Amino acid sequence: MSTSHLQQLILQIEFLKTIAVNKAKTLGMNIWIIAATDFEIQAAKKVLLNETFENCSVHFLTTGVGMLLSAVKLTQLCLEQKPDLLLQAGVAGSFTNNFPLNSLTIVEQEAFGDLGVVEDTVWKDLFDLKLLSKNEVPFKDGFIINQHIAKWNVTNLPKANAVTVNTITTEPHRIDLLQKKYAAHIETMEGMVLHYVGAYFQIPYLQIRAISNFVGERNKQNWTLQAAIEQLNKHLVAYVHAIHKNR
Repeated sequence: MSTSHLQQLILQIEFLKTIAVNKAKTLGMNIWIIAATDFEIQAAKKVLLNETFENCSVHFLTTGVGMLLSAVKLTQLCLEQKPDLLLQAGVAGSFTNNFPLNSLTIVEQEAFGDLGVVEDTVWKDLFDLKLLSKNEVPFKDGFIINQHIAKWNVTNLPKANAVTVNTITTEPHRIDLLQKKYAAHIETMEGMVLHYVGAYFQIPYLQIRAISNFVGERNKQNWTLQAAIEQLNKHLVAYVHAIHKNR
């Protein structure tokens, strides 16, 4: 091979490498922000979809309320889009003053709060009933613990334990049971689905929650839903900016 041909080949290789690098930069990291309802993420969506990021792309998905709808939508998303990060965002009820109204938290561990049976006034979940092993993957002692927090909690939100229910808890004895049995700090209606689906498909995930009410408080005048959502959306924008800056 002549020197000129070799130089041409080197130039072609360098050109192809440049195209590959530019394509990788264009595609970047695929972030999906997920919520049960659109109004929980609407403000962040309006901001982030009007911004351009060199090394990541941001998408949004509204799943619907509850475990069933969320499970179907999240599974479909993982199969069709293969996200690099699932970021579930929404409001939550707090069991404790350690997570006051309008505060933000990232969920470290999740538990099923109403999947089981009451026998002789005693609550038994799937693990108590021996229908599921407490340490069957992805469970650890009956919980799904997010192993991605150390890497992806780039805004250093405080960690919380959560319990997921299909019916919002209102009765004092039930509140006490969930706190004691599952060491729960907050209650959600979709969080366990994120942890299970994320772990199943081996996709990094985070669950960010804003506290809008205390569990059991049914007087909506004592809720701070709008303020909590505002805090949540500000943080979602800040989080994506932080990810973009750190990559």
